[in-house]
Amino acid sequence: MQYNTRYSTVPLLYKLKYCRYSTGKYNLIIWPLSALCLREPESADSQNYYKMSSALLSLLESPGLPGQLLRAVRQGFFFGVETRVPYAITNILRPWLFGKPSRPLYGSLKWAADQTLQHGWIIARISLLFKLGEWSLMRATGSRAPKPWHTAVAGALGGYLVMVRDTTQASLKRQINMAIGIRTLYAVAAYLVRSGTVPGFTAPEAGYTRGRNAWYVVLWAVVMWHWRHQTAIAPGEMNKAQVRQMDFIYTGGDVPGRDLWFNNNYLSMFLALVSINALK
Repeated sequence: MQYNTRYSTVPLLYKLKYCRYSTGKYNLIIWPLSALCLREPESADSQNYYKMSSALLSLLESPGLPGQLLRAVRQGFFFGVETRVPYAITNILRPWLFGKPSRPLYGSLKWAADQTLQHGWIIARISLLFKLGEWSLMRATGSRAPKPWHTAVAGALGGYLVMVRDTTQASLKRQINMAIGIRTLYAVAAYLVRSGTVPGFTAPEAGYTRGRNAWYVVLWAVVMWHWRHQTAIAPGEMNKAQVRQMDFIYTGGDVPGRDLWFNNNYLSMFLALVSINALK
C-alpha cells in the first residue's frame, strides 16, 4: 500500500509517528510495541477531540513554565518507578534466596505498586512546588536566573508543604528524607571545606581527606554507641531495619550453634560467589 509519511516527533513517553495513508484516509499512530489505526474524524465532535488532543500534546511539550511544571510531575513519578521497582524486586526475591518467610506474591506486588506510586507522588509534588516557587521568586525580583536564596526558599516551600503539612505516608517520607539527608550532610561538609569555613580544613584536597577521615571516625563511634546503648531505651529512634542489620552483624554470632553456619543458604551462596570470583 502506498502512503505518504508525515513525521511529528513528540518526546512524551515515546516518540509518536503520525502516518497518513494515501488511500482509506487513516491516521496511524505507531507506538514502540503496538500500533493503533484511527480513521480520520468526520463529525464535529471527533474533530474537536483531535484538536484537544493536539493542544494537550503541544502543552506537554511546550518550552514554557506550564510544560516544565507538567514534566516536573512526570519526572517525579518516573523517579518513583526507577527507585522503588528494583527495591521491590529485591524484597520479593530475598526471602526465596535465603530461605526466610515471605509475603504472598500478590500482596507483595500490591504493596510495591502502592509504595511506588506514593513515592512518585511525594517527589512529583515537591518538584512542582520547587519549580513554581523558584520561578515566582525570580519573577518577583526581576531576575533572569535563580539566586541562591530563591532556590533555598523554593526548596523549603516544597519540603514544608509536602513533608510537614501533609502528615500521610510518614514512614515512606522518613525513608526518603534519610536517603537525601545523609547525602546532603556529605555535600554540606564538602562545601564547608571548599569555602574555608572550618578552621584547619582549608586546602581543598587535603581538607577533604582530613574532613572525610574525621567524619568516618565520628560516624562509626556514634552509630555503635547509639545502637548498643540507646536502642532498648528508645526503640524506633534508630531506623528499625538498621537495628536489625546491626543485631545480625554484631550479635548474631554471640551464641554458638552449628546450624547457624548452614541456615538460610548464606554459606552456599558465599562459597558460590567465591568460586565465581576465582574464575579467570
